[in-house]
This record gives sequence, structure tokens and C-alpha cells, in this order.
Amino acid sequence: MPFVPGSMVVEMELRQRLDSQRIENTLYFLGDEAPNVTTMRALAVAMGNWWQEAIAPLVSVDLTLNEVYTTDLTTQTGPTDTLAYTTPIPGEIAFESLPNNVALAVSFRTAARGRSARGRNYMAGLTDDQVLHNTVEADVATSFANAYNNIPTRLEGLGYTWVVFSRFSNNAPRVAGLARPVTTAIVVDRTVDSQRRRLPGRGS
Repeated sequence: MPFVPGSMVVEMELRQRLDSQRIENTLYFLGDEAPNVTTMRALAVAMGNWWQEAIAPLVSVDLTLNEVYTTDLTTQTGPTDTLAYTTPIPGEIAFESLPNNVALAVSFRTAARGRSARGRNYMAGLTDDQVLHNTVEADVATSFANAYNNIPTRLEGLGYTWVVFSRFSNNAPRVAGLARPVTTAIVVDRTVDSQRRRLPGRGS
């Protein structure tokens, strides 16, 4: 995929592990000023704390947060920062996780419409008692949405805004990516999704 710049946009990879496989969720943030390693590290610390306090209580102990990796997308040679945890942060539900591919989609909405104005994360580490047949329990879905809607509070004073970052328009790469502020996070469909690349032997 060609590099598509995003002026003052930081890409964040929440790098997790489940059954020795890499599970990754990506978020984007727009800086009030040009990002640098110091502000990106502060952002990573805040979001690592968010994961531990808001997401960990909702997922199995089998899922761990191992690293928060940030990249300045302003240019192809922009700085990066790695916040690696000496001791990975585990989920807090003391039950075995469902298979790696089982996930709940959390959708990010902006004030615009269309696919390029929306984002999503697929949440792994669900447990059997959170899912009835193929449907995530309503209170669990609400808790995940609430956790994501707490992100703006975590960003206060950091100089970053949570955004959806679009690299393509009509299936063609943009000259410059388009960043739109996230207005809300919701779970549209409580039916579990399948992320086959997360299965053992298919991921890294």
C-alpha cells in the first residue's frame, strides 16, 4: 500500500497477544501541533492506562497488552515511539478466551457520512459467558462502547484529538489523508465477527 501522509496525524497500534498470536487495534489522533517523541509518548501512556482501566476489565486474562506503538504520519520518515511493557498487561476476566478469531466490532462515527468517515476496532478476548450462541450480551456491548467513548476524557491536556483517518477515496489513494474527529463510538451489530487472520498459525 502506498504511503498516504496525514499532517500532524499520529497512528497508534495497540499491540496485544492472545494464544501467542499478535492481536492489534489501531487508532488515530490529530495533534494541535507537530507531533514529537515526547508528546507521542505521553499519548501512548494515557492510552495504555485507558486500555488497562477501561478494556482490561472487559476481556479475558488470556489477552495481554504488550506494546503501544505510535507513528507520526506527517511524512514517510516521521518519528516513531515504542512503549513496551516489561510485564504485559492482562485482561481481568478469569475465564478462558473464546477463539482468536471471535471479535466484537466497535464502530467510530464522525459528523460526516460514508465509509471514509467511519472507523472500527475488533475486540478480541471475549469469554463464553459474554456471548450467547453468536450474539454478544447487550450489557457487554454497551460496556465496550462506553469504554471507547471515554477516550476524549483521557486526551484532555495532551493536545490530541481522536480521529478517523481516511487514506482512500473511490478506492484510490488520497494525495493526503483526511482526518475527521470522532463524535461517538457505538456497537451497531452484536453478532460476533470473525477475524481469521488472528487464528494461530496465520498471524505473527
